[in-house]
Amino acid sequence: MRLRTYEATEAAGAAPQLGMERNGRIVPLHGVSDVAAFFSLPAETRTRLARDAETALAKDLGAPAASVKTLLPVLDPRKVICVGLNYRDHAAEQNLEIPKAPALFPKYASSLVAHGEPIELPRESAKVDYEAELVLVIGSRADHVSLDDAWSVVGGLTIGNDVSVRDYQGATTQWMNGKIFDRTTPVGPVVVTPDEFPDPADLEIWLEIGGEVLQRSRTSQFVFDVPQMIEYVTRMTTLEPGDLIFTGTPGGVGFLRKPRRYLQDGETVTVYVEGIGTLVNPVKAPEGGAAPDLLPKPRREERTA
Repeated sequence: MRLRTYEATEAAGAAPQLGMERNGRIVPLHGVSDVAAFFSLPAETRTRLARDAETALAKDLGAPAASVKTLLPVLDPRKVICVGLNYRDHAAEQNLEIPKAPALFPKYASSLVAHGEPIELPRESAKVDYEAELVLVIGSRADHVSLDDAWSVVGGLTIGNDVSVRDYQGATTQWMNGKIFDRTTPVGPVVVTPDEFPDPADLEIWLEIGGEVLQRSRTSQFVFDVPQMIEYVTRMTTLEPGDLIFTGTPGGVGFLRKPRRYLQDGETVTVYVEGIGTLVNPVKAPEGGAAPDLLPKPRREERTA
């Protein structure tokens, strides 16, 4: 299944709706708001809804997918977990050793934006970088999942762009500083269930800006594959339907290029993942431009001393 969370453009402000998409058309899964809600339903209910949608699509019913406003696949994910340094070529371009365990950091839902929405460059930085990623959408409650069972808890795959504010990321030994700025991280546009892929473990991924391909790899180049990531994460925390796992980015990121290549106002960033499609977002600068200011403000008494 190809699932899209959307809002019909002719009914602006309407409640979010999940739909099944095929051949450029989309039909609603009635009563379901997003993929988290869908994956939380009993299996027999999901089967019935999917069957009804298949019947409608076979009759060429529904709306053109291009006519709806795409929303975030998961409207308010409980957890957004990211795996850093998870492509061998990305480790190699930094002359870093392959990690012995997945390097994890969180994002917050407030950092996410949907397909077509602008990546909002923060006022505090002029060093904002792109990172193409495959994103896992968890489909069922998962606690201490074995390697053999790991794919069974993946509800679907989507695309992400783990936009990183590099000066803040590098200000400390912890990466999270540069990863949680509001409205910087695109996700979407659709969630595709694993059964739609000939091999969901080996997918082409690339990112381009202005027609220039800056990243290109395959997910078979992961340091830790999908089962290893899920097995490791679920030792620590229970995953729920709709939780997101960003799986890492390949080589070619901007801060390691010569000259360095950061996002600029007015650009459009396209991320492609084989079998899913493209995630496309414009870049928008803050009014007045960037005003980098890394360190915390001093206390009033320190300023007047």
